[in-house]
Amino acid sequence: MPNLPEIRIKYAWLLTQNTWRPMMDYYDKGGKLRSEDEYETIAKQYQKWWRPYEKQILQAMYDVLKLEFKPNVIDVHVAPFFYAFSSPLVLGVQFDTQEKLILNLTHELLHKLFMDNTTHDDQKNLDEWTELFGEHEFVTLVHIPVHAMLHKIFIDIIERPDMLNEEVRTSKTYRDSWNYVEKNGYKKLVEKLQKQYQS
Repeated sequence: MPNLPEIRIKYAWLLTQNTWRPMMDYYDKGGKLRSEDEYETIAKQYQKWWRPYEKQILQAMYDVLKLEFKPNVIDVHVAPFFYAFSSPLVLGVQFDTQEKLILNLTHELLHKLFMDNTTHDDQKNLDEWTELFGEHEFVTLVHIPVHAMLHKIFIDIIERPDMLNEEVRTSKTYRDSWNYVEKNGYKKLVEKLQKQYQS
């Protein structure tokens, strides 16, 4: 049986306390934080939205790639002013639907899986992905496998292709990655990833 870690979503009080002043000055000078209870409620809502999908999505990652996460527990830190990134895994407080939350958390978990698994040397990823997908800007390159896997999971396994509409593609590098997957076909790209990780 693969290691399917527990995904533990919590309000990151310390992160908020240590970053909110400069972030507020940058994004919303003169604004104020919501109450701690409000942020706790958002984190609990995220957990509630995520829980019905957790096992199926994590199992899909393993079934498709045969990669296992190293940690048994992955903490997801919820804090204002941030959007989403994978190391450490942080989510902002702006995901106002289950679909947005599921898509964005799956996106970040895929980044984490590619970089922190039990069998593959993450130092080889960039060279291998360049060989598989060609020369691209860094952000585009690292999102090609993520976007291909998002297509695989939400179209073929979860059978919720509508969730893909929640992927943010406002920057050129994200659009380039998404367009590459659409042009070349996620199934063919996933097959290349399977050969990379299962050889």
